[in-house]
Amino acid sequence: MDSIEPRKKNKPLAVFLTLLVILSSSILVYESVGYSTGGRNRPAVISISSDDGFASVYRIAFPIFKERGIPATVFVIATEIGFPGHFNLSQLTEMQDNGWEIGSHAMHHVKLTTLNETALSNEVVESKQLLMSHGFNVSSFAYPFSDINENVVKVVSNNYVVARLTAGPDDYIGYYPEIVKKEEFVVKAMSAVTDFQTIRRNIDTAIERHEWINFYFHGVEKDAKIDENLPWTLTDMADYIKEKVDMGLLRTMTFIGAFEYFKNLVHFYGPFQTLNNINLLESVANPYSREAEFLPSPNRFSGVTS
Repeated sequence: MDSIEPRKKNKPLAVFLTLLVILSSSILVYESVGYSTGGRNRPAVISISSDDGFASVYRIAFPIFKERGIPATVFVIATEIGFPGHFNLSQLTEMQDNGWEIGSHAMHHVKLTTLNETALSNEVVESKQLLMSHGFNVSSFAYPFSDINENVVKVVSNNYVVARLTAGPDDYIGYYPEIVKKEEFVVKAMSAVTDFQTIRRNIDTAIERHEWINFYFHGVEKDAKIDENLPWTLTDMADYIKEKVDMGLLRTMTFIGAFEYFKNLVHFYGPFQTLNNINLLESVANPYSREAEFLPSPNRFSGVTS
């Protein structure tokens, strides 16, 4: 009886078809998250944070933002909770219950680069543990004075999901959906202490580029100003943001919410770059160099509004 030889597979054709399926799937992901032709289907994202834990933020800023459905992040100096002029536990709990994020701003707000290993660990690690012992979900850290070196970043990145630095108001800083190795990761927030034209321009630029931007401030004056020399108020800022949200051009998220949302749009293993510094189409077209992932419902993350 004649033997039957096994059918030979056309390996080049099989490889080609596999690559075609992968590329087609990648393009669908690319389209579904709104990256094609400039990402016109994906709104920009804005995050607002306040440093130091001043009680005026609870009394004045919190009601303004809450009324408009805007979550924010407060970076708290852990040992100053309950002190005059600062948040108490009840206030922080209420803010967290309403979608706000509680982050760490260290134990004592000192320059971390001046500390030995034990003191550095106390500022970074124990501040998180103290906040979490009070029931707060702590994933973010804001560097006091934006004072960092390689060792400080290493300690922080080993204990937090993401950390924040500060920058002046004059230079626009927007981020595109990328994620880096956490020990290399730094996000800068622009100061909100500037003229309102600059605030609007930066928001509009983020919308045009479909990027994530961050603003920060400290305390709030009685008339809802973040600086007595500024003519505009937080109400003005919140109204402008709400206007863009209602138009479908902008999303408001907490710091950790925006970070997680962008991280899960697309995973990239390289520097966190802006729109002008990356060719996303090349990245998607090469599925072996980077992994694309789409999560259809960003609202799974806390502190996210559409």
